[in-house]
Amino acid sequence: MRINKEGYKIIGISGAVCVFLWWLIYHLLVSDANISLLWVSAVLLLLFWFFIVAFFREPRRPFRYLPRQ
Repeated sequence: MRINKEGYKIIGISGAVCVFLWWLIYHLLVSDANISLLWVSAVLLLLFWFFIVAFFREPRRPFRYLPRQ
């Protein structure tokens, strides 16, 4: 899978934002004993980041050559 050259900056920034949001959620909920909420937030942020990566991918396209007439 190749990533579009314009997408690297956005993917990096969104990854940093996702890590910061998870860190913030972790520090706000560390006193609670609700670990499942931390796992759910981590999974949702990871899915969000993978969606952004999938948006900027360059899919392989098969080339079909037409015979010359």
